[in-house]
Amino acid sequence: MARTARFIARTLSLVLLVGPWATGVGAQEESILNIHGFGGWAAGYTNNDNFYPDVPAPIASNDFEVDNYYFTLNLVARPADKVVIHAQPTWESNMHVKRMQLDLAYVELSVVEDLRLRAGRIKNPLGLYTTIFKVGTLRPFYLPPTVYYRAAPEGYAGLGINRIQSLGSWELELDLLGGQMTFESTDFDMIVGLDPVAMQPVYASLPAVLRGRDIVAGGALLRLPVKGLQLGASAYSMKLYASVAGQEMTLLSDDRQKAYAGSIEYLTDKISLRSEALLLRGYNKSDSWYVEAAYHLTSHWQVAGTYQMADFKEPTPIVASLSKDQTMGVALNYWLNPKLVWKLNYYRVSDNRAARRSDAINHALAGTLDKDTDVLVGGVHFSF
Repeated sequence: MARTARFIARTLSLVLLVGPWATGVGAQEESILNIHGFGGWAAGYTNNDNFYPDVPAPIASNDFEVDNYYFTLNLVARPADKVVIHAQPTWESNMHVKRMQLDLAYVELSVVEDLRLRAGRIKNPLGLYTTIFKVGTLRPFYLPPTVYYRAAPEGYAGLGINRIQSLGSWELELDLLGGQMTFESTDFDMIVGLDPVAMQPVYASLPAVLRGRDIVAGGALLRLPVKGLQLGASAYSMKLYASVAGQEMTLLSDDRQKAYAGSIEYLTDKISLRSEALLLRGYNKSDSWYVEAAYHLTSHWQVAGTYQMADFKEPTPIVASLSKDQTMGVALNYWLNPKLVWKLNYYRVSDNRAARRSDAINHALAGTLDKDTDVLVGGVHFSF
């Protein structure tokens, strides 16, 4: 923690030193350095022993968790013509971890007009929330939809190409990428041995990290003449590896893991409508999707609702409820201004893919795992 504190102090000192220089550029010129920040704090409670969500970071349990906060510093530098450098560290705390990590660190080169080459740890362009994952003031719920974004990381390491093409009153944005993705840690429910007396399998829920290597992916966003309306489609192909309980990464299958996604988004000053669907085919086979709608009653008050569904079919689940999720949520938000919002979210979660307790598999086999969970999350998001 002392090292983290020193890092934060040095980073903030750097910001204070370069801030006047970055904002002192003449009005006719583009800033050499742009500095933005996003953050939030939340308190979370569940009505049983399950915590929510399982990924990316649980923020609610029946102990009423209040140690949930994060701060992200977004830096964009333009050291030369046609060159942009992006860096984004995040400090966060939740009921499982306290950590500092580098979300993004990449260079973007404008090869020709509207064509960009990216290299490094790059923001994932294939998702409605991946490019704004940490910007809570751009979504109605404290968390992005869990069932979808457990399988859509914020970034990847490698190379990417981005192209924006005007088509009259339409606009098409294309992305191609290759490299590696690391997915958020989750629990694997698995057989870990054999009881020598009863000659019955022994089960455990073990922490695991999934990683996609040799990724080839692409996507398209079509922005229609209707302001705020866009349609998206993307596809991934990768070799899928896993590390269970801190062991070395192991290839899960010789067959490549495939993913196919589609999205629709419509945004106005009052209305926010989003929906995405994701199909996984390969070693992991699953279907998941969500719909999310929000409406500003006034400039300050906003209401929202969401429905999320996931069904993980392969590997064959040991207990059905551990591979399924059905979440219904509502939100009441108070916007002090567009950069600061207070949020109150309620979820009703059925089954245990997103809401589960420690060692869920053995509790499920013993019949002591609650399948229905009520979740209350209250907090604040800010940005600058």
